[in-house]
Amino acid sequence: MNGEVNLHQVKMMLLKSLFDYKHANDRASYQLPKAYLEKEPDSERAIDQLLAEGFAENTSEDDTYLLLHITDSGVQEVKSVFGM
Repeated sequence: MNGEVNLHQVKMMLLKSLFDYKHANDRASYQLPKAYLEKEPDSERAIDQLLAEGFAENTSEDDTYLLLHITDSGVQEVKSVFGM
């Protein structure tokens, strides 16, 4: 149970980061090296969940990095969870 709570926290932190990045960089996508995810399995699982839930999208066609951006559903989730 404790691992699930931590994974949820990581997922919400990453989603909020994508939200902030979108607004600070005029809707730009965030480039994340896949090598980072090999060292951070919790982040990898959290990103997989965000993608599966439709809160984020990966538009990269490269095998070495993800190109992540928050979806409209993800924006609504951030606003709901963080009271915006």
